[in-house]
Amino acid sequence: MKVFYDSTIFSRQTVGGISRYIVELVNHLPDDIEPMLGVRASENMYLGELRQRRAHLSLRYMPDHRKLYRKINGFFDRRIMSRGGYDIIHPTDYNTLYPRYNDRPVVLTVHDLIHKRLEGWFRPGAIDDIDRCIVSADALIAISEATRRDIVSYYGIDESRITVIHHGYTPVSVVPSARPECRRVWSSICFPPRLWRRSMPERSASYFHRNSKGSACRYSRRLPRRLRWRSAMRRVCPR
Repeated sequence: MKVFYDSTIFSRQTVGGISRYIVELVNHLPDDIEPMLGVRASENMYLGELRQRRAHLSLRYMPDHRKLYRKINGFFDRRIMSRGGYDIIHPTDYNTLYPRYNDRPVVLTVHDLIHKRLEGWFRPGAIDDIDRCIVSADALIAISEATRRDIVSYYGIDESRITVIHHGYTPVSVVPSARPECRRVWSSICFPPRLWRRSMPERSASYFHRNSKGSACRYSRRLPRRLRWRSAMRRVCPR
């Protein structure tokens, strides 16, 4: 069986939960299921973690690169859907292309229905597109029981079309950082030098001690609060 995953979310996200979910889903498919991805241009960081890596173009430093990603990937998505060659399509996000070009069963993951609860935060056209994608799907994956109840409540979809599958996780090994731990001294940002010596590394203490008494503190009072904080933290957290 071949499952086609379109490029919608990878054209939009550099990092994010949905693109991470799709990559983990593809990596953990059974051996008898072959994934097909239509991504040709993207700057998504998770694509490098795919088991079957494939080259993709990055246009990160070009103007309107997101628009270019949508155009390039949309062209290849349409070509794959028009040719067929797959058994099921699993859109990575809400995309109005597959209702027009796809003739295979559609499985769509619904993460939430925030566009229904907070309609004022979305364009009316965007809400209509999302509604069209959800209603036209043959099967829906809800990530929680609350999402399943919302789908039934807002759309009146038969519960037999909805399957609840909670998100999992992939264990990762944590490598300790070589950078020394930051010691945040909240009370010593603009104090006199003698108090800095008590609470800061020796290097910072000697720096303030070499200056004339109180001059660093008098100078720091003239700085904006934001720059005062950065100046202090730069000495408290040496790189």
